Amino acid sequence: MGAYTDQQHYCQGIGAGGGAVWSCSGSSITRIDPGRMTIVALIPVGKIADQGRLVFADGHLWVITGRTGDQLTGIDAATNRPGPVIKLPAGCGDLANLAPGTAAVWVLCPSFAPGASRVIKVDVARSTIQGTLTLTAINGFATPTDLWAGSDRGLVRVDAKTLQPVALFEGINTGLDCDVAVDGDRVWVKSQGGFLYRLDARTDTVTEQVKPDDAPGGGSVLLATGSL
Repeated sequence: MGAYTDQQHYCQGIGAGGGAVWSCSGSSITRIDPGRMTIVALIPVGKIADQGRLVFADGHLWVITGRTGDQLTGIDAATNRPGPVIKLPAGCGDLANLAPGTAAVWVLCPSFAPGASRVIKVDVARSTIQGTLTLTAINGFATPTDLWAGSDRGLVRVDAKTLQPVALFEGINTGLDCDVAVDGDRVWVKSQGGFLYRLDARTDTVTEQVKPDDAPGGGSVLLATGSL
């Protein structure tokens, strides 16, 4: 498949779940059958342009919508129809990736205005807001017990139950173009300055730093089939 160059088709965003790969074209979501490598549905939903992480939970793909990014819309994987729509208390830009078994969806709202940035935890099964935390989080990875958020302060570990920060790793900054991934007690952080760090979630310590000879740019971190 060729890349779109027409601005009306521009979109960033990719995810997987419900037996499909999901991406986008303009403000619509594209459903891709990974077995046939074909687009099987184009779903108009009004996705905001900046959302890069399309996450799947409770049988739905979740998309940030609304004129100011103040809505979270689910797309039912069984019908390819949008709904429900959950009203958010702030304009938001992206979602945190989810580990298997994570029930809540974490919405990241980094407005960069002092005191205005938020992280919002949403119970999508009940369409309710479970809580908010004031934090300028740009990207993140959620597990059933924690959110690991790349923020303007460094990497922050947030307790999923209390929504309170429990650890801060200053100097390990993901910025806009890097990422976080969690595999059990191992937390991998692609950093703007140090390239790649491995953290131990049991002790909240840095256990390894990978330093290549050259200076690679930004990029995401993906865990699959036992490899990074």
